[in-house]
Amino acid sequence: MKLITAYIRHDAFEPIRAELLELGFPSMTISDVKGSGRQKGVTESYRGASVTNYLRPKLKIECGVADGDVQTIVDTILNPARTVTVG
Repeated sequence: MKLITAYIRHDAFEPIRAELLELGFPSMTISDVKGSGRQKGVTESYRGASVTNYLRPKLKIECGVADGDVQTIVDTILNPARTVTVG
């Protein structure tokens, strides 16, 4: 038994959830989290001051799966979660 933990964007969740459900893996735990990674912070104006927020909202997905299903789950999560940056 393995525990798979993934941090994804909110917009990537629905395709991942639908595909996992279709493959027969309906059980998962979802948490709202904030974190920073390779992306740059977002600069916003708040009460006339410029504020940079480096912590971006993410979803944390946790799935407990059998050892033989690990690669299937990882591939299912990675395909919609990856982004391509141009330039």
